[in-house]
Amino acid sequence: MEKEYSPLLDKNEMLAVLGEINQFTETEEFKSLVDELKNLPDRNSKYEFVRNVVINKEEQIKRGLIVPEGILVQRSYFVDDRPTLFCVVKYLKDGKRKMTITFDDDFPKETYTKN
Repeated sequence: MEKEYSPLLDKNEMLAVLGEINQFTETEEFKSLVDELKNLPDRNSKYEFVRNVVINKEEQIKRGLIVPEGILVQRSYFVDDRPTLFCVVKYLKDGKRKMTITFDDDFPKETYTKN
């Protein structure tokens, strides 16, 4: 007798959570913050802005950015030198898995080094 297939993840939950993250990232306050970040001259300035403004709750409030409960705005780094500056995350109901939207530095893909 074959065991009935049961998916590890609930696709509907994943889409709903991704929709919540997307709704937050489409607010004018969030888009304004990202525009300010993208207008900085170099990656070091952008990292500093992420550290001092993007993930700083006091700065978020000053800019009218209200992060919904359960959504996290955090730094993100990868060892293969991807250009990720920060990400917006929300955990699924199981508390172990999460949906993430990353925000990367804009620079030509040919300068991206992949290990």
